[in-house]
Amino acid sequence: MKTIILDFDGTIADTQNVIQTTIADTLEQLNFPAVDENEIRRVIGLPLWEMFVKTAGITDDGMIKRCVETYRACFMSHCEGNVHLYPGVADTLGKLKQSGMTLAIATSRGRDSLVPMLQSLGIGHLIDMVVAVEDVEHSKPAPDMVLKILAATGTAKAETLIVGDTTFDIGMGKSAGCATCGVTYGNHSREQLLTASPDYIADSFSFLEEFLL
Repeated sequence: MKTIILDFDGTIADTQNVIQTTIADTLEQLNFPAVDENEIRRVIGLPLWEMFVKTAGITDDGMIKRCVETYRACFMSHCEGNVHLYPGVADTLGKLKQSGMTLAIATSRGRDSLVPMLQSLGIGHLIDMVVAVEDVEHSKPAPDMVLKILAATGTAKAETLIVGDTTFDIGMGKSAGCATCGVTYGNHSREQLLTASPDYIADSFSFLEEFLL
C-alpha cells in the first residue's frame, strides 16, 4: 500500500460526545424535540445537513440551513478539552509516514473545523492531503473523495487502503475500487461494519502498523 485514506471522526479522534452535544444544543435552540443519542451516533459520518434530516426529520431547506449554521456556530465551543486521539493514533501515523506512505483524510466534516483540530491534536504535519465535505459534489458513501485523492497523489486503486469506523466509509472505499478496513472502536459496531463487507476489521488503530509495516 502506498496511500492510506483515513476518516477523522470515530477513526482518528473521538468526537462522538461533542457531536451529540452540539446537535442536541442546536435542536434545543431551534425549538425541535430532543433526539435519542443512539440515533445521532448512527448517522455520524454523513454530511451535517443529512444528519439533521435523518435524526430530526427536518426537510425544509431553509430550516436545514439554519440547523447547519447553528451547529457550526457552537461546535468549537464544545471541543475544548473534549476531543482526543484514539490510543496509538499518533505513533502509528508517525511510523506510516516515516515508511514513505502518503496519508490523507477524507471526511464529511468541514475544513474550517477539521484543520484546527488536526493542529491542536498535534498530527497536522503528518497529513499530506485533506478532502473535506465542501471539496466534492457527492459525499460519503459516494467515491468522490477517494477518487479526488487518487488523482492528486497519482496513486492506483490497488495501492490504496480506506480506513473508517462507519459503513459509509466502507461503502466509499468499495465504490472507488479500493481495499477497506473498518475499525470497531468508533461510531458503528463490528456488526454494523460487517454488513458493508470490509476487507479487514481492526479493533485498534495500531493494527495498521502491524498490517502495513
